[in-house]
Amino acid sequence: MREATDPALKRARSGKGPTLLEFNCYRFVGHSRSDPANYRSKEEVEKWKKRDPVTVTRAKLVESGVMSAEAILELENQVKVAIDAAVTEADKSPVPAPEECLEDIYA
Repeated sequence: MREATDPALKRARSGKGPTLLEFNCYRFVGHSRSDPANYRSKEEVEKWKKRDPVTVTRAKLVESGVMSAEAILELENQVKVAIDAAVTEADKSPVPAPEECLEDIYA
């Protein structure tokens, strides 16, 4: 990710315009709650779960001594609390008028 995003960031900051970055990822579940994803074997899914960037990064952080497993769990809990608070705030917010849907998109 960093190898791709660093040059894109430098390009944008130097005024040379945007860069389109495409990142491929693997879905561990079906397209929806009603999709059991029977078109993939359990072995295939397990193979890809072992390559999950979050799991791999978490293990590297612990193995290298950058973070402890406890510190990672605490950080994950802090993120969950922040997300839950944002969702609660969004749920309490009024629904915007349809004519507002394109405001501030192309600033």
